Amino acid sequence: MPITFISKTKAPAPWISALRKLKPNLDIRIFPEDTNREEVDFALTWNHHEEAFAQYPNLKVICSMGAGVDNLMKDKNLPKGVAIVRIV
Repeated sequence: MPITFISKTKAPAPWISALRKLKPNLDIRIFPEDTNREEVDFALTWNHHEEAFAQYPNLKVICSMGAGVDNLMKDKNLPKGVAIVRIV
């Protein structure tokens, strides 16, 4: 299950390091440099780029890297049927 990291303001390195401690071989990609977006089904995000999610046709989960999801819910292009979760 590839994961993509989508954020305009958070640095990916600490998050990737923490995730790899749990699962060393985890396939983590970073938007917008990632490729093969049809393989990605999980997005880890905070202050995301508009229309970024539309570029992932098989996205199943969007995880907010904070307690709130207000910013996500304001996105008019949020894919339908995708689970929205948050980190508490």
